[in-house]
Amino acid sequence: MAEDNQSTNSPTQPTVLYEWTALEFNRSNKRPATWYWAVGGVWVLLAGYTVWMQQWIRLAVLLLLAVLIWLVSRMKPKEFRHTLTNSAIIVGGREYAYNQFSSFGVVNSQEGFKVIVSPNRALGPGLTLQVGGGDVERIRAILSQYLPEEEKTEDIVDKASRWFKF
Repeated sequence: MAEDNQSTNSPTQPTVLYEWTALEFNRSNKRPATWYWAVGGVWVLLAGYTVWMQQWIRLAVLLLLAVLIWLVSRMKPKEFRHTLTNSAIIVGGREYAYNQFSSFGVVNSQEGFKVIVSPNRALGPGLTLQVGGGDVERIRAILSQYLPEEEKTEDIVDKASRWFKF
């Protein structure tokens, strides 16, 4: 009898309103050989100055920074399935309820359209959804039913990544 109650009281499945796939980030920035020479040259100058000043902790930080830059430059973007339902945004299988967010905005950047969803809390996780081949107007219409739309701009990390050709 308890099993019957559990099956009748199970929550209803969310209704899928729209789905699309998009890359995690757009790797359209091809770096010419001069980029590598410039970054390497700046790093050698900084490392040389650091050794001359005998600042060993700073040298360790520079080494870690060089490894980090190398790793980031070799990253390949993952493809994520984005799903908008009547109760949440699902990105790569992870569900984010609409009540976790305060607003959204659509940004047309050099890499294409992005949907930026702002969190309710000051330090809460926000979302940046790459639109890729998705229909930006349909995404906007669906999200407008659940969140207010506000003017958004790219954050400093996105701008810096593009400037440094990451």
